[in-house]
Amino acid sequence: MFGHQPGRLGQLSAPGTGTFISECLSAAGGESCLEDLPAAGWHLLAPEVLLERAPALIIELIAGPC
Repeated sequence: MFGHQPGRLGQLSAPGTGTFISECLSAAGGESCLEDLPAAGWHLLAPEVLLERAPALIIELIAGPC
């Protein structure tokens, strides 16, 4: 998940099938709660969509200075 602002749950960006992140998740033995979406690539999600899918774990990626 990308785009989360602390203290606020707005629109989220999450990887679907065919992305580097989804391939890493699969290689680690995980499964995306978005695998059933018809389009590959990145998806913009409303928070309600994520809550309805009730994932066991949410991984938040944050870009920052190296």
